[in-house]
Amino acid sequence: MKKFIIFLLFFTFAFSKCDNGLLGGATLDCEISIIITDPHIAPCCESIKHKFDAVDVDKEENITTKILGDFDVTIKTDQNFSGTVYAVVQENDINISDVNVTSWNEEREKNITLKNITKVSKKAYIYIKWDDNTSNDDDGEANSSDDFAIRPDKFMWKYHQI
Repeated sequence: MKKFIIFLLFFTFAFSKCDNGLLGGATLDCEISIIITDPHIAPCCESIKHKFDAVDVDKEENITTKILGDFDVTIKTDQNFSGTVYAVVQENDINISDVNVTSWNEEREKNITLKNITKVSKKAYIYIKWDDNTSNDDDGEANSSDDFAIRPDKFMWKYHQI
C-alpha cells in the first residue's frame, strides 16, 4: 500500500490505496480519491470559472458595520459575466434579508440594494449565487470574503430610579 500527497499551487490531490503488485511490468491497480481546495473561494462552495465578492459601494473595500433596514453593496466578479446573480444577507446559513435578483450582461460589477434586514448580527455575510442561464456549467455560489455587523439605528438606555 502506498500513499502519496502532492501539493500543487493551491490544490491538494490525495491519492491512496495503490498497489502495484509484482515488480517489473505488473498492472497498477488503484482507487483514487481527489480532494480539491482553493483558499480563494469562500468555505461554503466551489467555483467553476468566476469568483464573486461583495464590497462597500462608497469605499470599494470590505463591508463595514451596517444599520438595520436597507443598504447598498457592490457585487463584483473577476471577469465579465452574463446571467442571473442572487444575493442575500445571511447569518449561520439563514437569510436575514430579502433575496436580490439581478440580470448581468457582460458585466464585472453591479451596485445592489439588500432590503428588509430586520435582525441585528455580529457575523453577517453576503451569500451570492450565480447562474449563466446556459448549459456551460458556469454556475456557482460563494460567501462574501468578510463578515460584518448589523446594528440598530440607535440604542436606548432606560433609567429607573429606585
